Amino acid sequence: ANPPTKKPILTLMKQARAFGVGVVLSTQNPVDVDYKALSNAGTWMIGRLSTERDKARLLEGLSSAAGGVDIGLVDRTISGLGKREFVLRTPGSDSAPVFTTRWAMSYLRGPMTRGQISQLMSDRAEAARGGDAAGVTVPAQPHVATGAVSTDGQTVAPDETTVMPEVASGVPVRWVDPAAAWLAEVGGAAHGTRHEPAVVARVQLRYDDTKANLVHDEEYECVLYPLHELVDVSTAVAVDYDDRDLRTTAPASVVYALGDMKLTSAATFNAIERALREELTRVRTVELPVNTELKLFGRPGETAEHFEVRCLRAADEAADAELAKLRGTYETKVAKIRDQIAASQDRVDVLESEADGKRNSELLSTAGSILGGLLGGKSRSSLLGKLGSAAGRRGRTHSAQERVDAAANKTARLTAELEQLDVELAGKVTDIDAAWMTKGKQISTLQVGLEKADVRVTQLVLAWLPV
Repeated sequence: ANPPTKKPILTLMKQARAFGVGVVLSTQNPVDVDYKALSNAGTWMIGRLSTERDKARLLEGLSSAAGGVDIGLVDRTISGLGKREFVLRTPGSDSAPVFTTRWAMSYLRGPMTRGQISQLMSDRAEAARGGDAAGVTVPAQPHVATGAVSTDGQTVAPDETTVMPEVASGVPVRWVDPAAAWLAEVGGAAHGTRHEPAVVARVQLRYDDTKANLVHDEEYECVLYPLHELVDVSTAVAVDYDDRDLRTTAPASVVYALGDMKLTSAATFNAIERALREELTRVRTVELPVNTELKLFGRPGETAEHFEVRCLRAADEAADAELAKLRGTYETKVAKIRDQIAASQDRVDVLESEADGKRNSELLSTAGSILGGLLGGKSRSSLLGKLGSAAGRRGRTHSAQERVDAAANKTARLTAELEQLDVELAGKVTDIDAAWMTKGKQISTLQVGLEKADVRVTQLVLAWLPV
């Protein structure tokens, strides 16, 4: 609520400009920023906001800072922003143009891979190999393959042999079938007789995340070609190969290329396996849709539309649960008021019956006594007494009518209270439904990566590739 940085930031926002000091305040959560700081900002660059609370806080601060700005226009503009788009609000301008970030070209990559280092230093290595005994470097000459004839009469180049080079013990050796569907994709040729070494690998990947309750297994297959003294596993080509694509016997009239990779060293293949595991751990991820409000996570292969339907269904169920709690509270109130209305209505009926009886009794008794006395020749004093009795009966009739009116008014008040309760409940139902539907649509993505223990190389073979 009051972090140590709050006071200095507010002081800078309020007073720094007087001393020629500018302040740039950048946040992804405007609701966390004190509105007093926001109201002191002159230039605004507003990106896409995910929650209504953030938007409300920002528009409140913008209204305080800009005065006559069209908040409705800014609100609508913010709601329609795309990725990397911003609304610009500057002092003295009533317009709110939209701009986007420009593309930046950067050559500041990360550490160079072994293959890139080899490629970068290839001219120096070539020059070093071409120097004379005295250490004088001479220009490297282009290589020309001069023909040579083997014992079986087959013509081979100086960097070729008809005898398969020795391969480290324990490393399986295969020959790629010319009919393999992925042969051309990795640089091979179906009718080639020259065979160059390649590494074909099959790797089991397990993506697991406790929070997302995810355990997902994948199989990754790739080909590493060409092979150099230092193998760059980042150049591996992902393929979908079958064991039948790798023959166990050599084809006829095969010629093997002599490369610079140490095929006889088991350490070379161990290093490739280790580097492959490290590379996959670094670059491979599974992207899942996630709704943090509902604590729902998608599954690999689940479409965004299907996940949204699932989220909306869960939001609907949560809204029903909240309405069930609300129903219990309001049922008690409604039942109480309805009982009071019924009792009040019964009271009105009883009082109306009594009032009608008194009114009839008054008419009959008054008319009978006065008329009877007059026609019967009663004295004036006797008639005056009867008039007093009639007035008393009229007073009691009037009191009975007042009680009826009071009971009717109470019934009307209770009915109005019930109607108000109904309106209040309707508003809460609407708010609950809107809140949960908003939560149901707040979908983002979660990147689930790999750990070293989740990557297991199940097959690593040296495959001779026809080129």
